[in-house]
Amino acid sequence: MKRILFFMLLSLGYACENNIEFDAEETQPLITLKSLLTPGSKVSVQLTASRFFLSDDEGFNSIYNATVVLWKDDSLIDTMSLTSFYGNYESSYIPKGGDKLTVKAEAPGYDPVSCSAEVLHQPEWGEITSNIQATQREIDFPANDRWLTLDVFTDLKGDLIVPIKDTPGVREYYALQVYLKTTARFQGASYTLNVSLPIPYTSNDLVFDDLTTQFSGFDDDDDTQYGIFSDDLFDGQTYPLKINVAFSGVENYFPYDQLAAILEADETPVIHQSVYVRLNKLSESCYLFSKSVQASRATEGLDLFYEPIQIYSNIEGGVGLIGSYATTEQQVEVSVSSATSSSKSPLPAKKR
Repeated sequence: MKRILFFMLLSLGYACENNIEFDAEETQPLITLKSLLTPGSKVSVQLTASRFFLSDDEGFNSIYNATVVLWKDDSLIDTMSLTSFYGNYESSYIPKGGDKLTVKAEAPGYDPVSCSAEVLHQPEWGEITSNIQATQREIDFPANDRWLTLDVFTDLKGDLIVPIKDTPGVREYYALQVYLKTTARFQGASYTLNVSLPIPYTSNDLVFDDLTTQFSGFDDDDDTQYGIFSDDLFDGQTYPLKINVAFSGVENYFPYDQLAAILEADETPVIHQSVYVRLNKLSESCYLFSKSVQASRATEGLDLFYEPIQIYSNIEGGVGLIGSYATTEQQVEVSVSSATSSSKSPLPAKKR
């Protein structure tokens, strides 16, 4: 009886199997063009080839035999030069806010691509109000054969009110970042080491729909938090945006490569630390790209039949993004108190 039941189940399994032939044609690769325009910095782009979704290839092929030209208004102003075999091209032109630029690219075997964007002006804001409290503590960092003691921040807590001056009648987009800047100054060696550490924050302000959205350009390894938002709730107003900083463990801010420079020095550097807020104004294309990337990442690990998210692209004839952002930053006041006890850094000692 058990044997009969086994063969019945086995035949049922075969009866439910249905082979479906997949006859989709492999699409030809398109030029993927990526560029972020910002006032005061040279125009640069990266060109790669798109990849068929069933391809076994890893990574994306760079395009280093393209002709890339830069137009301002209706005038050709530069032919961009290849700067690396990763498909990076650069112009000598340094744009200003309000410039209307167009990038056109063509390469053998690909359809030509183009895109236009306006370079943004820097955002305007008032003086930031801060009640941030910082605890300063002596931290022992391991050197090769000794411990190097530095006075550094180990806790940051408090509120910031950031008054954003919005342009009336124009839909605008912003990204906000908080970070700790540490300067280690070596008197004898006559050089300064600068380290910036992103500081996470929270907010109950209604302008934020999702504080996890990242605007990190095209760098997937950038874990900086940028709260992205539009001016829908405060068009044309000076808006007091409130955020809260509550972060501990700042003694871990030294990257290993820069920590080595401190540990191998013959002197103890003078440490100076300060908190900055960086406000970025984003083009609509940057905003939509960032939101679509976040929406796509949010589907990872969900049901296989979850509806796919289309990543925003504004490149004519290809895929990718040309956007613009403009940045301004402001140092904020911090009230510092010293801790009575010292602690050891969890970083391992560097061996020769």
